[in-house]
Amino acid sequence: MFAEKKRIPGTNVLKIEPVAQRRLNSCLSCRSRKRKCDKSRPECSQCKDHGRQCSYYKSNSNSGQKPVIVQEATKIGAEVLTTGPPRNLQAAFWPFVPNHSDSSNPCSREGPIFTNIMSASLYRSVGNPQTNIEALRHFMPTKEKADKLLSQFLKAVHPIVPVMDLEAVATLYVAFWENRAEPTLDTYITLFSILYAGSVSMYEEANMAEDQVESTEYLVSEMRKYVSATEVALAMSHFPRKATITSLQGAVILHSICRNDCKADDSGSIAMLLRIGHLLELHRDPEHYHKLEDFKEIQRRRLLWWHILYLDGLTSLSSGLLPLMSSNEYDTEYPSEDSSTGGLDQIMVFCNCKFRWIECCNDVMRNFFGIHKPTTLGTEKVNLTLSDLNEYCQQQIQKVGKSEDLMKSSQLSFSKVAISIMSTFADRCHMLLYKKMSENTFVSIADDLETERTKKVPETSSLGGSISGNVSNEFTQCAIHFLNEFCFYGKMPENKQFLWEIRKFQPLQAILALLRSLIYDGEQVCSMQQPDSQFHSKFLLPLDERVVAIERALNNLGYLSEHTTRLCKERWETVRILKERAFRLLFFDVNVNESEWTLSSSPLNDNDPISENLNSISFQELPSIDWDIIEHEMKDIRSSLEEAIAIKIWDQDSGHFLL
Repeated sequence: MFAEKKRIPGTNVLKIEPVAQRRLNSCLSCRSRKRKCDKSRPECSQCKDHGRQCSYYKSNSNSGQKPVIVQEATKIGAEVLTTGPPRNLQAAFWPFVPNHSDSSNPCSREGPIFTNIMSASLYRSVGNPQTNIEALRHFMPTKEKADKLLSQFLKAVHPIVPVMDLEAVATLYVAFWENRAEPTLDTYITLFSILYAGSVSMYEEANMAEDQVESTEYLVSEMRKYVSATEVALAMSHFPRKATITSLQGAVILHSICRNDCKADDSGSIAMLLRIGHLLELHRDPEHYHKLEDFKEIQRRRLLWWHILYLDGLTSLSSGLLPLMSSNEYDTEYPSEDSSTGGLDQIMVFCNCKFRWIECCNDVMRNFFGIHKPTTLGTEKVNLTLSDLNEYCQQQIQKVGKSEDLMKSSQLSFSKVAISIMSTFADRCHMLLYKKMSENTFVSIADDLETERTKKVPETSSLGGSISGNVSNEFTQCAIHFLNEFCFYGKMPENKQFLWEIRKFQPLQAILALLRSLIYDGEQVCSMQQPDSQFHSKFLLPLDERVVAIERALNNLGYLSEHTTRLCKERWETVRILKERAFRLLFFDVNVNESEWTLSSSPLNDNDPISENLNSISFQELPSIDWDIIEHEMKDIRSSLEEAIAIKIWDQDSGHFLL
């Protein structure tokens, strides 16, 4: 009979007894060469005769620690004290490097600007991080600098990511600088995440200024410092193994603000945030399930949960994979839109509209981007969801519009941007759905215009009953409206404070789709082979709404291709080249002075300078047209457009969605 194994109390896991290790007295050199060692100190006779380095294990049977080479430990320790951690050591390891001479000055340990605090390296750390709260003080800037970053956070970041209770932040901030109480880890997590968010927003805003007060290198170093500080504070609090509402708030802000928040392991990062949310039971409504009565606590938990769901939805869009959460797996309601001081909170109105949009995107992803074909029931559900989303967005827009008269001047800027962005949410869902539908419809139609010119697609969405070539009329209007509104809320430098958020959604896919629709229409003309200049001029009017929208977008959103990654710059350059090729082919009888085109303060209207400029164009008598050559070039341009559109809608390096 085998002896009964010991078990760990409360579990079914067998307890593994430690195995006693035999004491090693021979030197390392003799042991490795399997030579008899006389165990002389400091050098044995074998090593002395052959000129080898002689070193022994230091035995410590009481501590149970792993053996350490005495001489090598002294040598390596001296090097660590001199050089510090290696440059290729990930930032998540830094808080755990022992005996580092700069531990009292953590500012010297700066990681990448946009690191991912949820990366796998955080879980491969050696033991538990040392909690040295005093060391965190070295990350804090002067009060003057902190005031600037806090102000930047309040005006540029909090309206988009309002996960912090501003009254609690104000109390904590004043108490910290007045030394009313000893700062805790939660205090540093809150402050550092705010400072980092403010520094990223300030960096983006500074890049739009003609005369920069602070150099780019300095702003980059500031971002590095504060993101490292936040990660160190989170690591000291044992996040994510141990999580609190405060630490989760800091992690959500880091994931929301960073420019490339979707790295290779980002899906795992957002999944971990969701698991932490489940651990804290954020997925159950705090008022109806947890029976909480404190309005601020209810609001805080709801906001935090919905922002995590929002990040999950964005990750789903970026990867093309299904979202992790379904609507039947949580019952947390939207945050209240009532202000604590009375009246309507426009920030909550905007957030709820954003949350409703991501729910709609999740429905589209689940029904159309899975491995199975869309079902009739799923298609009807998406139709209803898109219709409800459009109605809901209009209601939210009206709420903000009615409260504009009561707003302060500082709030009007956000309200105008919020109204414009909310009006594009339905357009984005339509474009997402169309992108999926057009994958299997456009090529077969466009390749044979003679026989499949009137081919239709089953009515599977609110995009319309058919897709004529490459875009339905409804999708065309959605893309045009999206581009016009993007130009409005993306107008610089008026809205530069929100540039960090505007950069995340770039309108390249919409521009390419409209170019493709123009080329398809041009191919139809070629297939008719009617060298009639009057017909040609009538059909290819540059006053077409698609042309105006494309020109406005490329002329006024070029800044999105600056201060970004090489990939994003190349995408913008590709779009410009394709636009020039397409327009040169379609409008070769028109002379347009693009330098006189300017942006209106609102979407297209009768007094639009671009429209006035285009109205002054006179059509010239066309020479004889070789339709075969034109048709061949159009097919070549269409092929290039198809290739550009087929690229994923996520730029992983820059963190941009290409809508």
